[in-house]
Amino acid sequence: LAYPAFAEALAGAGLTDVALLLLGPDAATHDAISGNPRSFELLHAALDDLRGRRLRLRGDVLVTTRSVGRLAEVVEHFAACGLHELTFWLASVHGLDASRFATSLKTAARFASSSMTSEIMPSL
Repeated sequence: LAYPAFAEALAGAGLTDVALLLLGPDAATHDAISGNPRSFELLHAALDDLRGRRLRLRGDVLVTTRSVGRLAEVVEHFAACGLHELTFWLASVHGLDASRFATSLKTAARFASSSMTSEIMPSL
């Protein structure tokens, strides 16, 4: 989706919603988790192009041990980028202090409720 011609073809075929994989709030975190040193840059290229196409933009946040403490930053960053909805996917908390995860998720939820409209996140 970082390539405008591909996004144009999808939009022309009737695409209305896009879900993008979000691995962290910055290039260092996102790229380290993805294993691709340009993935955050490509994600933002896609976001820049897709915002202009009036599509509903959603994010799938993969929660890992590297990103769990930064969920509020993920919400803040991608809400500012125009995403309409975030879904948090828990990969595994094996070996992770469960209280750290719960605190981080609560913080992200509070931030999300103030960053996104009540129409999108009505019950946080």
